[in-house]
Amino acid sequence: MNAADRSATPGPRPQPPAWVLLAHGSEDPRHAREIEWLAAGMAGRRPDRAVAVAYLDHQPPDLATAIGALPTRSVVVVPALLSEAFHALVDVPAAVDAAVAGGATVALAAAFGADPAVLAALDELAGERQDGDGLLAVAAGTSDAAARTELAGLVDAWGRRRQQATAVAFAAGAGPTVADGIAALRGRGAATVTAVPLVLAPGRLLDRALAQAAALGAPARPGGLARTGALADLAVRRAEQAEKPG
Repeated sequence: MNAADRSATPGPRPQPPAWVLLAHGSEDPRHAREIEWLAAGMAGRRPDRAVAVAYLDHQPPDLATAIGALPTRSVVVVPALLSEAFHALVDVPAAVDAAVAGGATVALAAAFGADPAVLAALDELAGERQDGDGLLAVAAGTSDAAARTELAGLVDAWGRRRQQATAVAFAAGAGPTVADGIAALRGRGAATVTAVPLVLAPGRLLDRALAQAAALGAPARPGGLARTGALADLAVRRAEQAEKPG
């Protein structure tokens, strides 16, 4: 091979960024299992990307530690959050700043938010439409009024999508409560009510809220959104959008 041939030989391709799914965290071990399932769904859809999990609180690893274990210091962080509440606005940027201070290059994706894919994920949990059945979407709760309004709007859009009565309830915080949501659905003519988790993963707050719903005659669908294919698709799309802004 002559010098011209050698100079034309392409070098190794640059390593693509890794993806880190950044979740809230919980002392309940079910939370980590479900988030890891979602991360595995991302990896299965994009096997050319290393995918890791990190948490904001309650359990390791934090974001900086998770990045340190990856084969590259260039990462896309995908916040596994259903609203642009305090965690998305304050905790996530703080975790990213700490990772950048440690030498990482970080592109921050948008939180899941009120994306239509979340409606598809709720559909997966709820199953086939049943005439006369109202759907109560049970969220974890937040003190952020804007986030409550965002989630209530999401549930309204879900009802229009399914042509079915829907209401939102919060397991903690300012409400509406589970009892409020069930009463609202029955007031709108729902013969039966089914509770559907509007959370990524089961936890103690959700357990208590779903037990309240069952006591009021509203059985619950099991699980959380992290196990749905629609949410894995959304997480991948968020990461891909952050890799190629604009």
